[in-house]
Amino acid sequence: MKSVVVGLVGSLVAGCAMAEPLASCGDEKGMAYYVTAGRVTPDAGGWQEDAITGGSVTLDFSAANGLDVLFYDAKKTIQSAKGGGAEVKPIALGEKNISVLVSYKGNTAEIYDFYENDLGIQEFAHLVLKPANTLVPKAAVYVGQCKFFDLTLLNNYLNKNK
Repeated sequence: MKSVVVGLVGSLVAGCAMAEPLASCGDEKGMAYYVTAGRVTPDAGGWQEDAITGGSVTLDFSAANGLDVLFYDAKKTIQSAKGGGAEVKPIALGEKNISVLVSYKGNTAEIYDFYENDLGIQEFAHLVLKPANTLVPKAAVYVGQCKFFDLTLLNNYLNKNK
């Protein structure tokens, strides 16, 4: 499976000249466990409902950069995961979903799963691990809805190479 996903991304890089959004999603709600370390005080540690509101997450693809995750940061400016030093790798691909690992070396790991569920609703799940050596260490899982999700580019490639 790994070689299929790597080969798929390599072929897409060769075939696409401009950045194309594969998914565009909004607010996220979920649960987070805050580790009492860094800036997290004992009274702020533990399990909490958590949300990322007023933001947006976009899975983008371009020939120059491959896959990238774009998001609004706390200052409401658009950031690129790759531009922030992350490595973005596909880890699962289906007809109605794509999962990517976003890894910031020695710091944070995130998994995004963009999908269309059995009811036809387009959503995404976002898992975050910020280890104890970061300012705000936590483990969290969020879910949100997507305004746009289209894997036509990926599915066309898969159909041609069955």
